Amino acid sequence: ARTAARIRVERAGFTGCEREALRRESGLTPAALETALEVLETEALLARSEAGLLLGAPACAELERRLLVALTEFHEREPMRPGSPRSALRGALPENVPRAAFELALSRLVARGVVEVAEGLACLADFVPRLTQRQEALAAQLRADAMIGGLEPPTPRDWSEKTWSRRCVG
Repeated sequence: ARTAARIRVERAGFTGCEREALRRESGLTPAALETALEVLETEALLARSEAGLLLGAPACAELERRLLVALTEFHEREPMRPGSPRSALRGALPENVPRAAFELALSRLVARGVVEVAEGLACLADFVPRLTQRQEALAAQLRADAMIGGLEPPTPRDWSEKTWSRRCVG
């Protein structure tokens, strides 16, 4: 019973399998199916979402990998933003991935401490927003201008003009 259930769930791939559909297809009693699923979960051969969707371990691992890649790429493109909107992160997955599978993969990454989710944004746990090299150079120049100016630093208009000319030249 366990092997048949595992094979059926793994064949479902990213779309996963609902418990009731699996019960009908396998012909197992609800109690026998639940026992088989508990054993498969304990052996880490499948994962179950809060909504009851069943995913095989290979599909779940691949969704987790893709989410990590998407977050890494997001942080590289947007180093100052605190995180990726969950909806954009979900959009990085294939279209046939149901919301429950996305939520399951994301929650597993959060549970392992690899990803953090807050206020609708997801980020890698070790991510710290930072300036790009160009922004850092500009900030350093602004600090230097302020130090040189002492008690009479440049006016906001002067800084704006200097900053604009540096952006156009640099």
